[in-house]
Amino acid sequence: MAIFGGLLADRNINGYINKDQFSLGRALLTYLTQELFSIHRFSGFDEFYRNRYHARMREAFSTLPPARLQQAKKELEDLYQFTQQYLHKTYSGQSSIKIKRSLNIEEEAQVTNQILDKKPVIEFETNIILSFADKNWLGSYLKNVLLTMDVPFDQILIHYDALHYPTCTTGDEKEHEIWVLNKDPFGKIQQPIQNFESQNLKRTTRPFYPLGLDDFWSCENPFERPSKVWNDRWVQMMIKLREKLGKFE
Repeated sequence: MAIFGGLLADRNINGYINKDQFSLGRALLTYLTQELFSIHRFSGFDEFYRNRYHARMREAFSTLPPARLQQAKKELEDLYQFTQQYLHKTYSGQSSIKIKRSLNIEEEAQVTNQILDKKPVIEFETNIILSFADKNWLGSYLKNVLLTMDVPFDQILIHYDALHYPTCTTGDEKEHEIWVLNKDPFGKIQQPIQNFESQNLKRTTRPFYPLGLDDFWSCENPFERPSKVWNDRWVQMMIKLREKLGKFE
């Protein structure tokens, strides 16, 4: 269900690889992965997509039976073990494979200035499960940064060749995806700059912070620049309105 879709709370969800609406498939698969591998994130370093669909996730997962979660966890564990067997058999004599990822918008925003400044080590925050491929290129998915990593087998959750795709799965969805685990408690990945290819990058002056519930009044980072939050025109408008209505004591 988490991967290909299925019935959840009397409604169909699309699944992680099948146009995952509201990221429900991703969230479920990530929860099971965290349980299976004891992956924990510090508060404030949660995955970016969770704040976007918080209400949708609460609604969808509220009636999910614990017994079904345990069954799904066991299925994921079996799939991981099968993936490990496949990797060791297919890449005999190796303990890792070189794969690539086109960075998403949040990741690119973090690395842009670092790449332009030619920092020897680039770091960025990202999700717990990352989609890589062994057939990827700079500019794929219209992205401007391509990361190439040598990933140990035990950090690979699922390999596309280890999946049995349902007959209803279209060719477009059968991408050469390899799902990699990010176990860092801050969600950080660090790689030498030589592992990055880039194009059309423009320097940014806005400090990175994932937009979430704390940024309701402003797209600026209130934790980095708290004094400017009170200068935001929408905040000032609400303060003046409450003053007129006598809402301040």
